[in-house]
Formats: sequence, structure tokens, C-alpha cells
Amino acid sequence: MLFSSATTAFGNPGQAAYVAANTWLEALAVHRRARGLSATCVGWGPIADAGFLARDEKTREALENRLGGSALKAELALDVLEEMLLANRSGLAVLEFDWQALSRVLPSASSPKFGELAGQGGSGDDDDEHSLDIRRLLGERSDEELLVAIGEILRNEIGEILRIAPDKIDPNRSLFDMGLDSLMGVELAVALDARLGIRLPVLALSQSPTIARLAERLLQQLRDSDEGARGAAQEELIAQTAEIARQQGVDASADEIARFAADFGAMDQGGSPSGSKLHGA
Repeated sequence: MLFSSATTAFGNPGQAAYVAANTWLEALAVHRRARGLSATCVGWGPIADAGFLARDEKTREALENRLGGSALKAELALDVLEEMLLANRSGLAVLEFDWQALSRVLPSASSPKFGELAGQGGSGDDDDEHSLDIRRLLGERSDEELLVAIGEILRNEIGEILRIAPDKIDPNRSLFDMGLDSLMGVELAVALDARLGIRLPVLALSQSPTIARLAERLLQQLRDSDEGARGAAQEELIAQTAEIARQQGVDASADEIARFAADFGAMDQGGSPSGSKLHGA
């Protein structure tokens, strides 16, 4: 009888060694069963009234928040174990969870492996739309307005993680003083990646531990990524223009191609072309 962890089914940011060790345990059960030997391995989720979580209410609540479901009662867990033994089953994960909540902390949540779960739990289109809105606002709002919007996103995400009402969070108070730990920091980084489409190094939390400072850092990252995207798009347009000129037998200098590409870009954005022309040889 082998007791593994439900984290092997999903992964768990910050606990790679723990997940790997339990995956090995499950592989041992598979190996024994393939050789005709007895083995039953169960991947338990959090158990509320036995073991470590029974003594640490804060950790139990944090796990329940991340999973979106309640920790199991030991009696229910034993009932499930009995059913597995009677059915000769092994390698099952036993836990209560909500996919929408769990996917917030999983960097791999969008992978095909979890497609069926994502379909049952919702696609998360709201996060995608919000991310697009933020990037659209980069060209429409001032930095002061954007800082307010980003700060509001941070308040909501941190409030969800810490179980604190967002309007009770002081933007100038250290997140660590409010109870944020390293695993919660990983959860916040994953959530921000989903909401804003940018990766925040967990180390940045120690460098910018308040919402106000984090908002400034995130705005700078958004500005940098937006400028990089525009630069890449312009380079692609120049390359396409040069290829068209070559196919048409037009002998144009690099400067002429760049100006012509810029005209195409201006027209695509609703602007007016400058009148540049490519002249044939």
C-alpha cells in the first residue's frame, strides 16, 4: 500500500522535488502490478482531520483556497480507499477541487493534457479579454491611469490568495507583512501571467514587495513588451516589403524599403501614407 500525492496529477509550483518523489512512488506501483505483484497507490489530496493539516489550520485553508474545494475528511478518504481495493484500482488521485481555482496556480493549465477539465470548468475567456484590454489601454491611457488599473488587478489577485477583501489591502504595505509566502508568490506570478500576459520573476516580490511598487514594475514590463512587439512587427513588414520588391524586379535601397514599409504600417493603423514609392530598375 503506497500513499502518494494528488500533486502528481497537476504539478505544484515550488515543489518539483516533492512531485518527482511521489511520481516515482506511483511508478513503483505500476512496475509491481505489471509483474503480477500486489500494489495499490493512492494520490491523496489534503486531509482535513488527520496528519499535518489537522494541526495547521492556516496551511489547510491556503490549500483549500488554491484547490477551490474542501480538504477531505479521513472517513471519506478511507471509504474511497476501500472502493479502490475492492475494484483492484491503483494510481488514482483523490481530492475535491474546482478547475477555475486550480488553473490559476498552474503554469501548464492551458496544455492539451487538461483540455477536458478546462472544458468542464470554463475556458477562462474573461482573463484573456482582460489581458487584451490592458494592452489596448497602453496606447490610450496615461501612466497614472494605468497604474490605478494594474493596482486594482493586484489587489484582487492578492485578496483572492490571502483571503482578504481587496479594499482592505494597503497598497504601500509589504505583502510579506500581510502573510504572503513563497508559494503564494508563485501563485501570484502565475495569475499575473494569465491576466496580463507577462512573467513576473518571483524574486521581484522581494525587490518590490508592495502593490504600489509592483504596479510600477508591471507597467514598465508591459511597456517594454509592447515596444518589443511593435519592433518585431515592423521588422517583419520590412522583410515582406523587400521580398515583394525582389519578386517584382524592383531595385530599391534599404532606406526606400523601410520608408515604404512604414507607409504600409501607417495605413494599417488608419494613418496617412507619406507618398513613398519603390522605383523599378
